[in-house]
Amino acid sequence: HVHGDGILPYFGICKAACIKFGMVAWELAALGVPVYAFVLNERDMRFAKGMDDAGLIRAYPEVGLPSGEKIRAFLAEPFSPAEYTRPDDKGAARILEAMGKVAGG
Repeated sequence: HVHGDGILPYFGICKAACIKFGMVAWELAALGVPVYAFVLNERDMRFAKGMDDAGLIRAYPEVGLPSGEKIRAFLAEPFSPAEYTRPDDKGAARILEAMGKVAGG
């Protein structure tokens, strides 16, 4: 079990991830890692379903952990994330540029 930033190097080399849905789902999706996610509460299900609908992750369709057989069947389904334009790390620069335009710069 890895805590904190110690997990980050593993994200780039893993072939797929089976996770409890949370922020890590977004991080793995941004890297293009196939994600199989289980959602433990109704609030998160809305976000997980949206990511699933967009093809970014594969979310188990029910809240909670299913039986072992259902988990095996879910993980056996082939999944490859949809192609999309990955973040380019220029978001802060775009915000500063937009602020300059609003301020008359």
